[in-house]
Amino acid sequence: MTDFAALPEDCCMTSHLDVFTDDIHLPGRACRGQQQWFWGVLIAILVVKVAANFLYARMGQLQREILQKPKDQRRYATLIGYEFLSGCIGILSILVITGLNAWVWLVVVASNCLGVYMSYHNMEPDHHTTSLALELKTMLQKKGDRDVDELVQILKEVTSKTKYKDLVI
Repeated sequence: MTDFAALPEDCCMTSHLDVFTDDIHLPGRACRGQQQWFWGVLIAILVVKVAANFLYARMGQLQREILQKPKDQRRYATLIGYEFLSGCIGILSILVITGLNAWVWLVVVASNCLGVYMSYHNMEPDHHTTSLALELKTMLQKKGDRDVDELVQILKEVTSKTKYKDLVI
């Protein structure tokens, strides 16, 4: 097998890489038979991907909260910070996933599934009105013949007796 650096320009050849081994191929480092690297990378992926799902869930919640506010009252600093961190995690994931190891790919997928479950299982409910409540509230505000606060109180009383009893208004 020819080393990649010695491969002539405009040439392709069979690769020596086998994706079902404990070999690790990362930018700047290739490890063969190094169990500590193999398991270290798998554990690092597990931790990073589960944490990323918590981040993505929080970002989604924050996006919904931001969109509940008028444009001139929206604050984006936290969301942009989360997006920066998300981008860094995405780049790290790409670097690891392209490491040509099926075990790494399996851990990435399993970690994402675990992360989604854990993040949404432990996440607090949204603390803003849902689209149904917002739509009803907007309709009541346009009605204009009653005080909005009085109508919201009526809406709370009505929804408390239905499947929407947990609706935050």
